[in-house]
Amino acid sequence: MNIHDVKVDLPDETLREFWTRFMDLRKKRFYAFCEVEVHNNGLVQPNISLSSARGQEAFRILAFRVIEELAESIQANSVEHKLEEMADAINYVLSIPYLDLSIISSTSVLESCIFLSKPGNFLGSQLDFYDLGGVAYQLGVETGDYLRNRAWTKNAQDLYFVGARKLMECLQIILSVLFVPFVDFDQLRWYLIAKDEVLKFRIRTNY
Repeated sequence: MNIHDVKVDLPDETLREFWTRFMDLRKKRFYAFCEVEVHNNGLVQPNISLSSARGQEAFRILAFRVIEELAESIQANSVEHKLEEMADAINYVLSIPYLDLSIISSTSVLESCIFLSKPGNFLGSQLDFYDLGGVAYQLGVETGDYLRNRAWTKNAQDLYFVGARKLMECLQIILSVLFVPFVDFDQLRWYLIAKDEVLKFRIRTNY
């Protein structure tokens, strides 16, 4: 099953109504896939402290998945494929708060999504490797500089994760970049809802 097999009806709703609804869907899918990851001995799971080495390793994994999906979007041959991969990248960005809601609240991300959904952020233009480098820099340097507790060291360098403000800024910057390829808000929400239906199907069928 892929997004073209899904029938998506876009209800008449405000930006706030959509993003509130979608963040709830994102939480459900993220938690469901985390159960699969834990079963497979994966490191990504919700409610894991970002102050811990395990939590920071989980963040690095999600960060790489954002970069991976963006790279796949850039290399895709069709607009439809590009936007589907972009929706995947957005989904991973919106999953990051659920690693540790004491660091970044889902409400803060929701408010950012509402703010970034203004018409000027949708250009319908393709991203390139310059944009990929910018996203990687935000995750790997601007945020990564605060990830000082590593699984391969015996001692923690920081007792607490102190990069919450910088992380929120980075997520806002990244989302603003990932919104650019969509022509408007309706196209963005179509792809997000269509992809959510695919993910729901995968969970239901033990993908």
